[in-house]
Amino acid sequence: MKVYLYSLICLLVLSCKEPHDSKSVSNQSSILDSLIANEKTPGDEETTEFNWDSVNVDPLEYPNDSTPTSAYILSEGLFHGDEVIPEADKEKWIGLFYNNNKFWLAETKVQATKTFDGILDEEGDSTGIKIKILSKDSCAFVLSGIYNLPLKPVQTVQLSKNIFYPNDSVTFDFKNIKYKITTTGEREGEYFWNYKIYLTITTGNSNTTQLLLASSTLNYMAENFFVADINNDGILDFVFDTSLSENMSRPTLYLSQKKGNEYIMKIVAFHTTTGC
Repeated sequence: MKVYLYSLICLLVLSCKEPHDSKSVSNQSSILDSLIANEKTPGDEETTEFNWDSVNVDPLEYPNDSTPTSAYILSEGLFHGDEVIPEADKEKWIGLFYNNNKFWLAETKVQATKTFDGILDEEGDSTGIKIKILSKDSCAFVLSGIYNLPLKPVQTVQLSKNIFYPNDSVTFDFKNIKYKITTTGEREGEYFWNYKIYLTITTGNSNTTQLLLASSTLNYMAENFFVADINNDGILDFVFDTSLSENMSRPTLYLSQKKGNEYIMKIVAFHTTTGC
């Protein structure tokens, strides 16, 4: 459960944000900035009551806190004590760094310091944890538990769409491989449900489609997709916030893996945090 150093910032951002229909596509550096700050574009304000009994809601939520992972992902900030792995400063970390819209992976260290949790602590307590990445360069996040990542520049792809509403789609290419993100879902007025995101990868005559995200009901649309070949295998990887709720953040890393003649996206790490 998370305490944001960014809580006030996020409130200011959301209150001053332009209407979501006018939000422009950002470059990948801006995408990372928004992802780190947990900036989200709200759907239309709910001004009327909705009879949920009148619709069929698929209860599927993916990913969720039971989704298996093999690694850790972490960014700078203030967190509740149970949101950071024990002795995080002793882990071996690889950071995704960026500057002037250039990106690279490099080894780095983090500093984990006990601090006052403004949500949970009483006076004199220090159950919160402050994470600082020890580098002079901008670092989007750090990864631990992935030992074959090449420490080199990272190639990125800029999507033509930044926010994905139900029944949206976007196609893009990378190294002669075609990708298509599609969304499904239902909407009545300002209410959304049964929202899903699919990714189709086309290599030669082979098509692979898989589910990236499922949300039964949601407050926010998926946005701020960081798309890059993080593991340098020639197939794109994805990082985006999969929580889609007002008081939660879950940056999630999907890494490509080859399965037979097909490529799939596997969730290898996510970091679930909550506000007040």
